[in-house]
Amino acid sequence: MQSDKSLALSSGLLPLASQCGVPWEPGNEAEFTDESFLSFAEQYRTWASERDTAVLNYLSSDASRTLLRVRIPYSERAFYIANQVVWFYDEVVIRDPIEGLVRDASGDLANWKGNLTKTLRVLGLFRSAIEAGYVLLVGELKRQDQDETLPDWAPGIAEEPDVRAALDGAVRLGIDIRQSSKGNDWTVSQVALDSGGSIGWYAAKPEEGESSPPYRVGELLPQVTMETFVEVLGDKAVSRIRGLYPREVARTVWAAQSAHAIGASSLFDREADGQILAASGTNLNPTRQSPIQALNLTLPYVRDIPTTRLSELREKIPNAFKEFRAHIADVVRAAMREDPEHAIELAKVAMEKKAATAKAKILGPGAKALTAVGVLTGAILGVGLPVLLPIAVSGALAAMKADADHVERKAELESHPFYFLWLAHQS
Repeated sequence: MQSDKSLALSSGLLPLASQCGVPWEPGNEAEFTDESFLSFAEQYRTWASERDTAVLNYLSSDASRTLLRVRIPYSERAFYIANQVVWFYDEVVIRDPIEGLVRDASGDLANWKGNLTKTLRVLGLFRSAIEAGYVLLVGELKRQDQDETLPDWAPGIAEEPDVRAALDGAVRLGIDIRQSSKGNDWTVSQVALDSGGSIGWYAAKPEEGESSPPYRVGELLPQVTMETFVEVLGDKAVSRIRGLYPREVARTVWAAQSAHAIGASSLFDREADGQILAASGTNLNPTRQSPIQALNLTLPYVRDIPTTRLSELREKIPNAFKEFRAHIADVVRAAMREDPEHAIELAKVAMEKKAATAKAKILGPGAKALTAVGVLTGAILGVGLPVLLPIAVSGALAAMKADADHVERKAELESHPFYFLWLAHQS
């Protein structure tokens, strides 16, 4: 079986769009014709089918499973999440967003062309990560026993009070008043979840031959609260909303299972997903999921650093990056063995203890024992990392002075597990 990663890359996607005349590049004002869209759609289907076969072969290969891999279930937020975490992982697997646009396009292509252009521009922001293999695009991943039929276990989980409450908080509701073909006001309503949604039109007394107001595919209506939604549309609106919850439950469980089938952790960003997985009894491999905890522990300390800088620095000093990531992972794994439910809190405590007992190897004899581990503790206690971290390591640099072991001590500094983090904070 061919599992060459180079065949699994989506580096040919943007060049294919350009070749077909799709003006996706920012600032390109060339006309986007229907012919160009249809030409791209046809060639994309063939290209994507070959790409997906190569991706699945690669993901199932034993050699690839040693990498730190995460799958982000597809949603409107998927690429925003990817932008925040791509520097941390070896591979981020996301469903190719072009697939649905090409598959579902019909009728007037104006909206489809607009959505395709916007989507390609988003992918353009990830071009270097895609070409380097940090981001792998693939068609929708499904388990062998998964189809479009709603599983019989999903409605029961959706009725669980904690799950229902979490989904009530996750659903996006929208309402707008628009004019019909005869100039009358109609209420257009929208229910949106990660697994899909519904659009509704309502008019008090529709006239004969009257057409409903227009709605553009992918458009988000002005957001409203559930209370307002029900007030405008009546109590039956609650059934309409919650009737979509079983499909959302199935989507989350399937996403977690398909991620682990390819040797990846599954990264969700909503409380609702956690409630669904807990209620469903879905058992996630702790070894695969532990990098999520390490990431959670890391993100607060890189919040103010552009992700592009973190990615560039990772390429520049790969050994320091790996040392940093491995150190965080070790702390989290130890905490998870002690108490899986409170791993992050225990990891923070462990780092605090390390700070209290660490020897000042970096800062030199007689220097204050403020190691990078202690700096993280300071940030946890509310002291800004950007303030303390440069002080800690600049003190180490100052301690070198003109000592005979200057080169040796500099090498020791660079091998410190938090050297990557310190360097990331330098302007």
